[in-house]
Amino acid sequence: MTFKCPLLETLIILCSKDDVEIGKTIATMVALGIGLEKIQVIFYEDIERAERWGVSLEELKKQDALDKMLKENREKVKGSNARSDNNNDGDEMEDEDYYSDEEEMDDEDSEMDDEDDDDDM
Repeated sequence: MTFKCPLLETLIILCSKDDVEIGKTIATMVALGIGLEKIQVIFYEDIERAERWGVSLEELKKQDALDKMLKENREKVKGSNARSDNNNDGDEMEDEDYYSDEEEMDDEDSEMDDEDDDDDM
């Protein structure tokens, strides 16, 4: 048995987020021949939230997707920072070494400046 409706563009299902039967309903529709790309599920909670915020459902979905990406990126950064902290083998550069290298560079720069001054005479 298949479901045939050549004019069907989108099947919109309205339900609650805690509806445990939605998965079965979608699976049945797909089994009947409705393409998954034509099925759209809209939750009552999202409609209420969009109305409260004064935005469209499309804008709400975009914002939710951005929030999800932001959260995932934060977790990745947090995870990579934790790994880099654990990989610290004590090879950190000492402050004294850093400053002494910097002082050497300053000395070289001042020597170069002195040479430039000699050329002017």
